Amino acid sequence: MSPVLQAPREPRRLRSLRWRLPLLFSALVVIMLGTFIWATRQAVERSLVRSGFYRADAAGKQLSGILAPAVRARAQEHARLQSDSALRTALRTRAPQALASARKVLMREVTLQASRSELWDPRGNLLLAVSVPRPDPGLGVLEFPEGKAPKGPEPGEMEASGNSNYHSVVLEIHDDAAHGGALLGYVRRFGQFVFTPKGAIQRLVGDSATIKVGSVATNVWTDFDDIVPAPPQLVSQPDHGEYQDSDGRHWIGSSVSLAGTPWTAWIGFPRSMIVEPARPFMNQMVLLALLFTAGGAGLVVLLGVRMTRPLRALSTAVEQMAAGDYTRRVAAHDRDEIGRLGSAFNSMTAQIENASTQLRKSHRQTHFALAAARIGVWESDLSTCAIRCSESM
Repeated sequence: MSPVLQAPREPRRLRSLRWRLPLLFSALVVIMLGTFIWATRQAVERSLVRSGFYRADAAGKQLSGILAPAVRARAQEHARLQSDSALRTALRTRAPQALASARKVLMREVTLQASRSELWDPRGNLLLAVSVPRPDPGLGVLEFPEGKAPKGPEPGEMEASGNSNYHSVVLEIHDDAAHGGALLGYVRRFGQFVFTPKGAIQRLVGDSATIKVGSVATNVWTDFDDIVPAPPQLVSQPDHGEYQDSDGRHWIGSSVSLAGTPWTAWIGFPRSMIVEPARPFMNQMVLLALLFTAGGAGLVVLLGVRMTRPLRALSTAVEQMAAGDYTRRVAAHDRDEIGRLGSAFNSMTAQIENASTQLRKSHRQTHFALAAARIGVWESDLSTCAIRCSESM
């Protein structure tokens, strides 16, 4: 009796190469493209941040160049005051006429940036005080501290008065301006760091920049209009770099010392604004990566179907051969490894079929010969001592 052929079982989808191959390829593509996009994004952001550093540094140098004429004029004013003979005469004699001449000198040197000047003797007595109202009403009223006698030269650190900034520079007046000599007294000049018209410096440097000028020693900073918080971590960081403020926002900035003053200018840009141009590019990269992954997965599905079709046919033939069907053959037209495997399988199946046919033929011949000769055949089982005989016996 021939054995019953069983239908081959369909493999589970996740166990089939038709599905595992596309999934594996898609996973590899996603990993590779994800790594590539991440590395590209990091490189682009580093390049943009570096450009932001250069931009902030260039803006700082531009601001220093804009303020350089005012700083030079300030230094020249100080030199004139220290060498003025009328001031030295007033400090020596304290005569009314000499003090009147000194008042004219101080009045001549009063400007928008230095709107109050004082003349002090070495013992801390105030001899003269000259001030003028500020010409721009929009600047508001600025109150300077009074009654503080100078004890030596002061560079003019920035201080705060309400929501306005001011600085006071103390100059020493000596008997001999060229070679020093005895100390005759001091000239104190109060002023404010302003730039008119309002917003002009911002437009020159760039509307997107954040500009702050101040003193690191006093931690007083201004944006040319109001008192503002100090730049993020300026003291503990290098002159330029990436900073994080107290609110967690990241900035790209650069600081530059204003020559001839104790002030520092800081120009910063929000990091999000600097890297913003990279976002459309990265979004396009992600979209292209998704399209590439989807197209590659579809292509691999087609290739997987074409590659696994001969393997599925070969697997079905092997299962049917195991069930006793030696007549099944597979197509073996290709010259690749799968084609050679099919040819070898067909050759093996043909040999097995031929051997099976010969075995069945020999079995039938032996059975026929025994039946025709009426020769009895007996068989004994040693384990049970049972004996079975053929019908001929």
